[in-house]
Formats: sequence, C-alpha cells, structure tokens
Amino acid sequence: MSQLKVIVKQDEIDKRVVKLEELHLLGQYNNIGDYCNQLVKCVNSISHTLPIHSYKPGLLFETHKQKTSIKIEDRTFAAFLICNPVPGLKKEKPNGLIIEHDLSFIQMKEVLLHDVRTKELYCFEYSYHYAIWDYEDNIEKYFFRYDKDILLGNPPQKKLYHLHVIKKNPHFESPIINLNGVLEFILHNWDVKRQCLDC
Repeated sequence: MSQLKVIVKQDEIDKRVVKLEELHLLGQYNNIGDYCNQLVKCVNSISHTLPIHSYKPGLLFETHKQKTSIKIEDRTFAAFLICNPVPGLKKEKPNGLIIEHDLSFIQMKEVLLHDVRTKELYCFEYSYHYAIWDYEDNIEKYFFRYDKDILLGNPPQKKLYHLHVIKKNPHFESPIINLNGVLEFILHNWDVKRQCLDC
C-alpha cells in the first residue's frame, strides 16, 4: 500500500458541509486489506463465466492511503483509495479490469473512509466505468458508468448516485451500487453465444 498526500481534501469537505448521512456503511473491517480481499473474491466468483485480469500484471486493485486523516462532524477517518487503474492512467484506455472474452474493461475507483476506533468502513465516493473498445479505430464505442459524487454534486441537475450511458449527460439517478452489483449487471446482460455484452 502506498501513501498519497491527497485523496480527499479537508477544505472541500468543510466547504461542501459533508454530512455523515451522505456516507454509506460498508461494514466493519479491522483493516482495509480485509475489504480488498472481499473485492478480489467478488471478481473471482464470476471468473468461470467472465474471466477478468488486470491490464497491469499483479494485483487486481491498487490501494493507497492518505497521509492525513479526515474529519466529518465529530468523527475522524483514515482515507483510502482503491482503484484500477491508478488515477493518472484513467484516460489511457483501454485499461483497468479486462474481460478476457471481448477485451471490454472496467475502470473502478472507491474512496473509502475508515474509522479506526469503531472499525466502520464507509464509502465516500465511487466510480465504476464499463466500456467496449473498438480496437480497429482505437476508440471507446460504448460505455456506462455508475458514480457517487459528493464533492462534485450539483443537485438537482445531478443526483448523488447517478448513471451515465454513452455520454456524460444526462445523469440518470441510480440506486447505491458496488463492484459486485456492476459485475452482476454485466453478467446478467452477457451474450454467452457472442461472448460480449448484449448491447
């Protein structure tokens, strides 16, 4: 695990007046490694139908910890980023978690807050971007992305939890989702005969 200077800026949290109720509880974890292991199990659980590997050999997910803690209301949290790819490589598509059958890919990012005292782990923000890449024309020809944006929120135009399909706008309101939900959605819509998403 590497340390980053900034994952979440305290002044942005204060400016936006982020409330604890805007976080959603993921459960109690002694450490972030336990949660990462759960993510790996989630990917492995569908590998019999959708084999997935990382574009970068090695770990499926990179984990980074912010050097300083974050305060929201009366609670203090350690901030973590779990991602694939690392943020600096997000625009260098295709990358992330690669689905071997058609080489479509998932880019994921979760910003998590861990209360070391209570062991509660909260999701602060997330992004799960699924895309189909045209390898002949070298362009992204289809995508959908589930986002949770606390700091970039601009209601009523954009809900806290929203979905993009093919374009950045509009922002469709969506339920809370996690990586497992995104993988199940892909699996549910997977065309087994053509070995690609049925879209």
